[in-house]
Amino acid sequence: MFTYYLEEDLDSIIREIQEDFAPRNILNANEKNMLSVDNAVLLNTLENVNNPIRVIFAVAKLNEGWDVLNLYDIVRISEGAGTTRTATDSEAQLIGRGARYYPYEYDGQRSYTRRFDNTNNDLRFLETLHYHTINEKGYLANLEKSMNAVNLITANDETVRILSTKIKNAFKNTKVFKEGQIFVNESRPTTPEDYSSLEKFTIPNEWLTEYIGSTLEVKFQEKEQNQQIERHEQALSVDKRFFKKAIQRNPFYRFSNLKEYLPMLKSMNELLNSSQYFKGVSITVSLPKDQNVSDLTPTEKLEIVDRFLSYCEDKIRRNYKKEIGLKIFKPVAIKETLKDYEVVVPKFETGQHVTQRIDTHSMKGKDWFVYTDAIMNNLEYNMVQLMENFIHQLQLKYKDVYLIRNDEKATRFKLTEFNGPRGFMPDFILYLSNEDFVYQIYMEPKGEDRVKEDAWKEEMLEAINGSDIELIGENESVKLMGVRFYNEKNRRVFIDDLSEKINDGQPLDGKIEFLSEY
Repeated sequence: MFTYYLEEDLDSIIREIQEDFAPRNILNANEKNMLSVDNAVLLNTLENVNNPIRVIFAVAKLNEGWDVLNLYDIVRISEGAGTTRTATDSEAQLIGRGARYYPYEYDGQRSYTRRFDNTNNDLRFLETLHYHTINEKGYLANLEKSMNAVNLITANDETVRILSTKIKNAFKNTKVFKEGQIFVNESRPTTPEDYSSLEKFTIPNEWLTEYIGSTLEVKFQEKEQNQQIERHEQALSVDKRFFKKAIQRNPFYRFSNLKEYLPMLKSMNELLNSSQYFKGVSITVSLPKDQNVSDLTPTEKLEIVDRFLSYCEDKIRRNYKKEIGLKIFKPVAIKETLKDYEVVVPKFETGQHVTQRIDTHSMKGKDWFVYTDAIMNNLEYNMVQLMENFIHQLQLKYKDVYLIRNDEKATRFKLTEFNGPRGFMPDFILYLSNEDFVYQIYMEPKGEDRVKEDAWKEEMLEAINGSDIELIGENESVKLMGVRFYNEKNRRVFIDDLSEKINDGQPLDGKIEFLSEY
């Protein structure tokens, strides 16, 4: 984009911008008379190539269930608008809804997840939403807290760091790099039966959401902004009319569109009343301690249902794939899988715990780690440091000991959920070999706040140890293994599981080198 503007004539650029943002290409969705048939069509078909609209004035329009995916900028132009934590909570929800991913096609494939996070690729612009606002210190401080509360990852776009790492030359000269293989599971095309219920899209039978109703805004304005809000959970039971209204407001739930994702669905009535679909999911609301579900207004209840439908839409889009993972693994050459890579890291971030902040650590002199630098978050690096304690012990037992970082920017080495559509990239592969056998161990550090959500990944790691795993080719000397998640709370469980699998049950304690001096 920058190069384009450098090379083009300035007068031509000005005329192009004036043409794109002419009054006929702007809609004011707040005017009562704007919703003519033609304007309504334009407003709900913004992704169409021939749609001319470039700017929409829409106060809280996104909060009302308006569905637009190719939204790249939100501009807050209301000076003097609310700056309280309650107001910024609402803003964070609006930003989060506006940041919904547009599944554009690239290299002949359409993806429903971001492909260029932390990479220095121009297409990152298609996966980024910019929020522009006046520099109000109090507002920005509260907005940052609100975005952290909903785990909305953001960054100041002024400065970034580019971290890079390379495969060590010493590793490139090894037989493991030149001839070694790692194993990835195969998949099969899906059938309509694979999508016969919401459960197939990993939608749980109980959905929990946090909510602060507008009725409490005055109360929260009177409290300290950093005060922790005590909450409790209550089930929300709403009339079907709320679901029907929310469905009408969301184009994704048009029956013709739903049939593409839910081929077994017979009618909208089945969607509402079958235990395979919405009737099989209960909604639980986390509310401030002094508020009850009965205090919610009809508008607030509808907003929660809107949010639930958006959650389901996101899950359906993400998990609607054309492949289902099998327990059959095929070899891929290490030298064709690993590559040098770089990661773009903002200098200012919200929505991430300190253990998730990415940094670089020199791995010079540590031949067992295949990259020159370890680019990873604190939790991942803690696991690498733990493994370093075991390296000498493992090198006494195995001829080759290598820890391979499986970063999505470097390998694109991804497993597919057994009998499911979800992709899984284990963060590390521990490669152990002797003359007669090779062990490949999949390893995954996991923050305690993500253990429950990603429990299926740990189940898959455990399933890899099963006797029903099949390896393609003459690979009788190869054994695949998965170990339990690593985190500080689960540290001992991780060590014991790893010791059992690769050290004949003898504890990996990092003390062998010390004892050998006696």
